[in-house]
Amino acid sequence: MRDHIESNLLCLMVQEALTVHSTTFDIVHNHGMWSVAAIAICGYVTGHPEWVEVALHGRLHDDISGGFYAQLDQLFSSDGYYIEGLYYQRFALRPLLLLAAAIDRYQPELNIWDYRDRLIHRACFTLFDMAFPDGTLPALNDASKSMNLRDEGALMAVSLCRQHYGASPQLSVLAHYQQQCWPCRGALELSSDEHHAETARRSQLFRDGVLGERGAGGILRTQPAGQLESMAMMWWGGHGNIAGMHSALNHGHFDGLHLSYFTPRCGNPPGLRLCPLGQRRTEIWWALCS
Repeated sequence: MRDHIESNLLCLMVQEALTVHSTTFDIVHNHGMWSVAAIAICGYVTGHPEWVEVALHGRLHDDISGGFYAQLDQLFSSDGYYIEGLYYQRFALRPLLLLAAAIDRYQPELNIWDYRDRLIHRACFTLFDMAFPDGTLPALNDASKSMNLRDEGALMAVSLCRQHYGASPQLSVLAHYQQQCWPCRGALELSSDEHHAETARRSQLFRDGVLGERGAGGILRTQPAGQLESMAMMWWGGHGNIAGMHSALNHGHFDGLHLSYFTPRCGNPPGLRLCPLGQRRTEIWWALCS
């Protein structure tokens, strides 16, 4: 049965990707992330190192034009922010983390969890840290306003970060919030960790662009004693509409300038026209589309 599945499904899919879709399978984009992850994992489990090589390093084997390392280097800023916004960051983390786990199992000498000064750690924790106090992700770009840290990408991130980067109070709080774990050793470790009460989060700045040169998101937080957190996020960035990058990055609804405001009492900042989105969160955004 295994031989039948490998020969009549996996091998055929990989060959189609590498021939019929050879010019696009490893594009630097979240779709490319899924594609290279699928091909590399197939290569590992079926014993085809040449598939792994092209998936990790690209068709030209240059780590620039395509492949997994190009995805890591070009899609994530030095602060771990993903070029297309948080909605796509939690989506791109799914294949990224699956492939990282496979690399760690089959080629541990690559030290993928430490690559680029622990980029994967920063990518996961940036997603966690930019979320509203209720776990909802700010609706940057053409994102759903209901997506939150219970998404599968965030679920995987919590368990795998625990496994590969160790215990932290933040991971304990997130696991309690998610009420489920991704099946791996990290999930067992989370289940035995001491539960930590949620603590006040600090204000932070997250830069956009590989070198942090294409804008940033600034988050201001306040949490008076005995009260819930209020949070304001001010954003200016390119959102993937960058010369030289694949046109698939341009979803067509990029917010050049954005302000989100979260308050447990739904209070409005003075002088701003706001649109209430439920009892607990208020958001506004200005779009300066290029």
